[in-house]
Amino acid sequence: MSKNIQYLYLGFFNWLCVIMFLAFNIDIIFGITLLIWLDLFLYSVSKFNERSVLFGFLITFFVFLMGRQTLEVFGMHKIEIEFSADILKKTEIALLLSLLGLFVGYIFGGKYRFFKIKSKIERKSNLKKQNLIVQYVRKISCVFFHITYPFLILKTLESAIYVSHAGYLSSYISFSSNLPYIVQKLAEISPIFLFAYLGTLPSKKECQMNIFIYIIYLLMTLATGRRYECIGGLLLIVVYYALRTQNNTNVAEKWIGRKEKIIILAGAIGIVFVANIIGTVRYGGETYKSSNGYLSDFVYQQGISINVIKRYIEYGDSLPKGKLYFIGSTLSVLARSPIGRFLKIAVYGGNTVENALNGFSFAHALSYTVMGNQYLNGNGMGSSYIAEIMYSFGYIGVFIANVFYGVLLKKMFKLEKNKLWSNIIIIIMLSSLFFAPRGSFDAFFADLLSVNVWGTLLFVWFISNVIYKNKSSRVRGK
Repeated sequence: MSKNIQYLYLGFFNWLCVIMFLAFNIDIIFGITLLIWLDLFLYSVSKFNERSVLFGFLITFFVFLMGRQTLEVFGMHKIEIEFSADILKKTEIALLLSLLGLFVGYIFGGKYRFFKIKSKIERKSNLKKQNLIVQYVRKISCVFFHITYPFLILKTLESAIYVSHAGYLSSYISFSSNLPYIVQKLAEISPIFLFAYLGTLPSKKECQMNIFIYIIYLLMTLATGRRYECIGGLLLIVVYYALRTQNNTNVAEKWIGRKEKIIILAGAIGIVFVANIIGTVRYGGETYKSSNGYLSDFVYQQGISINVIKRYIEYGDSLPKGKLYFIGSTLSVLARSPIGRFLKIAVYGGNTVENALNGFSFAHALSYTVMGNQYLNGNGMGSSYIAEIMYSFGYIGVFIANVFYGVLLKKMFKLEKNKLWSNIIIIIMLSSLFFAPRGSFDAFFADLLSVNVWGTLLFVWFISNVIYKNKSSRVRGK
């Protein structure tokens, strides 16, 4: 289909949307915002493999920030919390500026070449050595993923059992693992070994079993009441398959075929149903009854993050002043690192007054300001990268931050052969970036600073190079 025909269809679609918005008497700002999201979504789907990362981000942006508002505006769900017209307008402006910035950044990122990521190891290594290193990294990370996986399951089961007895909210204020420290650490680094393995770009047949058992773990996390980990992990796998399709040189190896599409569709339907049940049970409901349809209820429940922006607009003046919440995740990681301990940086945690007033977390500060004692009892509102940026830089900052995100989505997230460590870093960053609409602005970067991440990667790199040198010396000795 020629571009002119595509533009014609797009124009016709936009006119239909405008007519529908007028028929429903939709607010013009939200109508434009929704139209931009729809156009960006169609743009990402038109070349899904190439734009799968943008697709993933748009999905979470809609589900977490726009879905609830859309259902309320079209009268498809009763309004749970009433906000003033002024707060609604300012929230819609923030969403509009976010999508405009994302669009500008993504297009701009495709037009210009800013830099070329190439690690020092990759520059110095010849192709033969690089291929051998990749093989060793693949084997080592696979073996250690299998070794640490039982501990990951054990830790998840412990959390699930606690939640089933004490309740979901109690897990935030009183749960403490009774597993040995070494077991907890092995559980935490298990997914990192898997991401390192996937970064070596194994064949589809090779990685199917590892992905399958990882999906089992993701489904088990639903029993802990934390839906976002399962949804984010599954979305990461879908995007990984799409990225592998994009750079796949083996014509016979089709990463996303008819079977995979059926599995994705069936899995999405199942997750919607189960997530609704968990959303009710974890707050004390005994049974789940769909009042507006499973999909509608799912979107409405997950879309609670829009209220973070609304509550910030309402209570922003009452928050602690001068905080750097937009890099709060990074500061928190540094505070817990050896550097933080050396500098004696105070570390806060849990739903406490000290953490809310003195910590680095926007989520804790806003939750305490809005909810008071409910926050101290384990409740919380979560965060949103848009609200964090608004706190420090206002609307201009929201636009610029999303331009940055757009460039990042376009330029950074491509899996390429002979870029082993870049691939691993990309996979680790993806999950946190997808959850920025209901998480921290800098979480994708803070993850890389975690001792668990760089310690695990250094371990894999060291063992791989030791094996390579030993085998090379044996070959030269013969």
